[in-house]
Amino acid sequence: MHIMDRARAFVESLRRMSQRSENDRRCCPLCHTPGAIKHGFRVRRPYTFRGRIEVRVQRYLCEACGGTYSEDHPDLPVGSWYARSVQRYAIDQWMYTGSSFRRVAEWVRSMVGKQERWQVWHPTSTPSPEEERCRLSHSTVQRWVDKGAQRVEGQVEGLYAGVPSSGLLGADGLWVRLRGGTVRVLLMLRDSATGLLWPPVVALGEEAASAWAALFAQAQRAGLAGGAARSGERRGPRATQLPA
Repeated sequence: MHIMDRARAFVESLRRMSQRSENDRRCCPLCHTPGAIKHGFRVRRPYTFRGRIEVRVQRYLCEACGGTYSEDHPDLPVGSWYARSVQRYAIDQWMYTGSSFRRVAEWVRSMVGKQERWQVWHPTSTPSPEEERCRLSHSTVQRWVDKGAQRVEGQVEGLYAGVPSSGLLGADGLWVRLRGGTVRVLLMLRDSATGLLWPPVVALGEEAASAWAALFAQAQRAGLAGGAARSGERRGPRATQLPA
């Protein structure tokens, strides 16, 4: 399944979750037997764009199998302190604006906790109580990004099929030092208009034409049509046009 189908399926699952009837909620996800009974609730206090709120999560008991389960919420991932909308906002900030994880975390904290930069935007506002302040760290934002990457790690063939391209692509190389002192260069192909990064290639160096050819071939395997690039964006050692 390529990334566009994954995205559609994910959004559709959230819509189905938000439109469930009471009978749907009472259907046990363990044995699929209907008629589960309410079995108390638990309280969650996630960070949302309305600040930190209190949410009562209904629990159910299935009399058929004896299992218990909690009601799912489309904006509350299981085991997370942050609403799904906050997580997606942070990831979008990192991808779309090109900010660092630290700046993204500061921006999200300001929006969610009405603190830090919020006081610059609203100098007459009252600071949030200490117990309500958002403490999102840059490492948490990085973990959210990494989690998405890990789900598609090793998958290249047709992964980006159906993803629109502006045709303006820039190639660049990033030198990195790996464990043990090994040095490699990460070759990347980026859509200059949308910021989309196509699957990168790790190479020994950035001077060999074969290394860049491997990068273009990988992008084409992922779903980028040949000849899609009209011109390159000079951001690194070279700007190039995708071969037909």
